[in-house]
Amino acid sequence: MSQPRLTTNDWGKALQAARPPEGTGPSTAEVLRGLREHRPPVPVLAAWVLGLLFPLALVAIAVLVVVREATADGNLANRVVIGALLVGVLLGVAGLSLRGLNRAVHVGDHDAARFPARLMTVVCVPVALFLVFWVEGRGHDWESSMVWPFALLALAWAPRPFSAQPAARRWTADALLRRGPEVRSGLEADLFMDARVCARCGNALPGQARRLEPVSGPVGEGWVVQTPCPTCAAPLLYAFRRRDDGVPAPDDPLAIGAPGSTGRGMGGGDWSHLATVHAVPADLDVATADTATLRSWLARGAVSVQATGELLALVRPGGRAVPLSRRAGRPAPFSSDVAEFSRAGLKSRLTERRARLVAVRDELARRGESVPAVLPG
Repeated sequence: MSQPRLTTNDWGKALQAARPPEGTGPSTAEVLRGLREHRPPVPVLAAWVLGLLFPLALVAIAVLVVVREATADGNLANRVVIGALLVGVLLGVAGLSLRGLNRAVHVGDHDAARFPARLMTVVCVPVALFLVFWVEGRGHDWESSMVWPFALLALAWAPRPFSAQPAARRWTADALLRRGPEVRSGLEADLFMDARVCARCGNALPGQARRLEPVSGPVGEGWVVQTPCPTCAAPLLYAFRRRDDGVPAPDDPLAIGAPGSTGRGMGGGDWSHLATVHAVPADLDVATADTATLRSWLARGAVSVQATGELLALVRPGGRAVPLSRRAGRPAPFSSDVAEFSRAGLKSRLTERRARLVAVRDELARRGESVPAVLPG
């Protein structure tokens, strides 16, 4: 039976309509490590196991394509090109499917796991219409190979009854709280979101779009921010677990400097960004600046000093710079060891930033404003 021609543009449209998982990770090794630490409920595990059948089936089909093209007659160059394209599409979809499954079991993102079902639905609708036209309109015979797309469709939808169970829906909040950073206030959550950017467009979520929704689960309570990116409409999801360690939540940014108040869930890339954007400017004239401006820089400068200290703490004993493995979070250039992540540079910047912060604090005190006696850093 002759086949309808599908271009790479057609595949791209189908993938876009199916909303594939964006960004990266988690890796299968990370998922397996998480399963050992905290086992999901049975419906989530059942959906994950059933979901694995779809990417495995695509890999098996890719192997069959390689064998068929290797043993077929005809022009070798054409066989190589056609085989490479088909195998690339199959393995690419399998990889995206596995990423969605891993997110479902690791962070409770069941929507990402439904990518194969959406994709096969988008693909099978025109395929079904074509087959009806081919058989009923043109009078061709039915063939067993015509069933394959619909078998994959059934396989893609097989996990759905399990992921729709109440236990699976509760797992979303549980997994988010377990994986998310620990914070003690909306302020600390704001700092985290200041540092993180959308994987698609590279912009941080603006303040007016940050609506903290309370959630609770077996591991505790916290907040979730789930919204489309205002710039590119990509889905954004942040989760924060309420930290209950007896340390009071800060009423203002200066309390961020309290020992042990932050540092969980943030990486070197996050701290570097916060330390830079909130640093008191070197050209700020504290003697002529108005009081409101000084108050703003007192708060932001405290965050910068604390973030610089957290970044310096990531340097291993005896190390010269923050290692690449500890620069998680906001992307940072690999070639910025000396300029941004070296021990000597961080110590120097910490001293400079704290000196500017002290100058702001002292000027406010001279004007009779209420200021803290102890500053972070």
